[in-house]
Amino acid sequence: MRCVVISGTANYVVDRVPQPNDPTTCAYVLAAPGELQGNALFQLSIAEAQKISAAIFLVWAVAWGFRQVASLLNNRDQKIEES
Repeated sequence: MRCVVISGTANYVVDRVPQPNDPTTCAYVLAAPGELQGNALFQLSIAEAQKISAAIFLVWAVAWGFRQVASLLNNRDQKIEES
């Protein structure tokens, strides 16, 4: 990992010399692909993925239910106005 800063008004990247031991003190950290932990989204266990899928399905089902209720109320209001 390389600790860098953005230089003044020219907006170009400058490598900090010497490199600090603690990267949390850097303004920006450039990392090589091998230094990264990987994308946490693709490191889910099957059980965690199932929980997320179930939550997404539940949100969709609730939204569908609300849409059906709204449609029912809208149709009923239209029938009352026609009478």
